[in-house]
Amino acid sequence: MHLNKIVPGQKANLTFRWQEKTLEFSATIVGMADSGPLIKPFRYKGNTIGLADVRRSDIVVDLFYVDPGTGERVGWSNIDLRKIEYEGKIYYQVQAKNILGLHSHSAERRNDVRVELNLPGTVIDLRAQKRYNAKYENINSGGVAFSMNEEDAIFLGKKVEIRFDDMVQDVSYPVKAECTIVRREHLESGRVLLGCRINRSTKTCQLYIFLKHAENTANIRRGL
Repeated sequence: MHLNKIVPGQKANLTFRWQEKTLEFSATIVGMADSGPLIKPFRYKGNTIGLADVRRSDIVVDLFYVDPGTGERVGWSNIDLRKIEYEGKIYYQVQAKNILGLHSHSAERRNDVRVELNLPGTVIDLRAQKRYNAKYENINSGGVAFSMNEEDAIFLGKKVEIRFDDMVQDVSYPVKAECTIVRREHLESGRVLLGCRINRSTKTCQLYIFLKHAENTANIRRGL
């Protein structure tokens, strides 16, 4: 689901995560501006709370929402939340930090943090036994997203095997998992983004995800 397709009037949850703490607020989508959905602001003693003014790199803001069309709980991770004036009123506006953030992912695992990647790899169509080049965008214990050239893009419902290599703490991790394609979106670059549900992964894959998230968090805190 695209971020700008959220239906006004629906309820959502905003989650602020930093270090080991999580703070969650109920929110209402009240409208849509050109660059993102508008949320009714939180007020205390008549004043709008400046949650949207947070710019600390160690605070991650997520939006969770139930898609009225499917009933599926979906989410957008690591979003920007800005306080703006629109038609004479103050709102929080939700904006994605990059093109991938415009597209929702399954949010059934509320604490399952998505690890951002930017890695080359391959994907194998298990039925056709064809191998394609791919760029891996992000991963968590339940799913993975990668992009491909449009002419190679695999169809929804296909079972695939993902493969890529990465280094964590100077140790090489060959990541491999069997997945099902559940989401297919065209990107402005002309490539196709494919979202997968992980059906079966190795212990190496799960350990990699955990360590990679820990490494990314430490790098953010050091300002790298």
